Amino acid sequence: MAPTIDRPPIVVGVDLGNANCRFVAWQDPADHPILLEVGSVPAHPAVVARDQELGGWLIGHSALEEAYRDSVQVYRRLKQNVLQGNGDGQAVIQRLLRKLKFGFQADCAARVVSAVLSVPYSYSTQQRAALREAASLAGLPVVGLINEPEAAVLGYRIDEQLEDEAENVLVFNAGASQVTASVVRVAKQATYLDIELLSEAVARTEEGDCVGGDAMDERLYARFLEGRLQVPAWPADREGLPAGDLDPLQQERWLEHQARERLQEARHFLSGAVVHEFEVPWDGAHTGRLSRDDLERWAGFDAEIARAIQSAVRGARHRDRPEGFRDSDIDRVLIVGALNRSPFVSRMVDHFLHVEPREEGFEEVAIAAGAARCAAILTGRCEQIAFRPRETPAFGIRTGLETFDKVIPENAPPRFRARKVYTLPNRFARQWVLEVCQGFSRRFLEEMSLGRQVVPLEFPEGAGPGTRLEREIHVEMEVSGPEVLVQVLDQTRGIAQPVPQHYRFRTR
Repeated sequence: MAPTIDRPPIVVGVDLGNANCRFVAWQDPADHPILLEVGSVPAHPAVVARDQELGGWLIGHSALEEAYRDSVQVYRRLKQNVLQGNGDGQAVIQRLLRKLKFGFQADCAARVVSAVLSVPYSYSTQQRAALREAASLAGLPVVGLINEPEAAVLGYRIDEQLEDEAENVLVFNAGASQVTASVVRVAKQATYLDIELLSEAVARTEEGDCVGGDAMDERLYARFLEGRLQVPAWPADREGLPAGDLDPLQQERWLEHQARERLQEARHFLSGAVVHEFEVPWDGAHTGRLSRDDLERWAGFDAEIARAIQSAVRGARHRDRPEGFRDSDIDRVLIVGALNRSPFVSRMVDHFLHVEPREEGFEEVAIAAGAARCAAILTGRCEQIAFRPRETPAFGIRTGLETFDKVIPENAPPRFRARKVYTLPNRFARQWVLEVCQGFSRRFLEEMSLGRQVVPLEFPEGAGPGTRLEREIHVEMEVSGPEVLVQVLDQTRGIAQPVPQHYRFRTR
């Protein structure tokens, strides 16, 4: 038997996007002055296909190449759809991550021992648990999840530019499925770094559809079908096509796939050029041509993106700014996502101070790089900074007196029980309204409510109208799997044997 070679261990960050998935390994800055070479981080299409005819699974590029065939079942937008219970669910992401992990280990000649996955801020508790389980089944030892805005801050290394101070950062993330603007507060004290997400807004059309790279590609494709782009039309005679061995229906799908792919590549190249010319496989005599003017005229979402930015800024709340933020309160802007390389997207944040990436194209790998840095921090490989991502939901209560208190903080240890004592002065009140909320930051919104419960109140013997009581109500909360367990105990003086009330609230 050949001797077993123990490969060096590495920790990685994973950015599972709707368009691409990226793995980035942590590199110690003491050993690698250039922490990340953008060109060495491949973008693997986050596409999985199941070939019903031949059997087996296709991953990444091979899945895209066969996506137009009738016998191939294709899964796309995994981050957005699969974790919501569509398709084969976790099995699809599990196969994608396993394939990419093995390929990554082979390329690096190293063994992945720890991983941190980035997730959208809007992910629910169930979605986060499902992603964790899928990654674990794929052989990825997950040590934590991190919200994408937090990962962007770590990836751009904002903390290295702070000296025991705080800044408000606008994280502008434009990807394949949506464009989001998030306001985060970054505070540093000695080696401890705290990143708190204050608000987030998603760019949407008037019809409620998300704005992103996919929406832009759909608009460009519609203009191509209308003949409004300088791209050769499909040939009337299909016999000369390179995909001539396909049946007519598959040929139509092949043509659509090729057209969408060429337009998407052209849109990407227009981030650094005014005009881009490209060949089309269905017409060897002519080339397609797409200009920046075409992109802005037919596929622009300036108004929708501007509204999202303003909504995020105005919706941010902090104890220093309880009335909301203004543009002047934003200290800098981080740009992440492949779509951000488009000039008309960058124009939306021109009046803010930009943080330029250290290398062209870093916007696309910033989140994965931040997740890798988070993995190094959590595993003790990055000793110069202390940081804990807000992965675990925070739970709080809102009472009928319009007061609100957070009683279970982020990243509480398992089986952690939070206790809160409420002193409620009142005259002969017979009930108390308890509302349980959930969120992933210190700021809870109305839509995060898990439900309300009317708690009946007892009275001491002999108490009557006009009696003034100093209510002392003890509330104990515990997160147990998919539920929040709440116990309410009235220990007001004079009540002989208080009986605790127990309530259950389903987490989201």
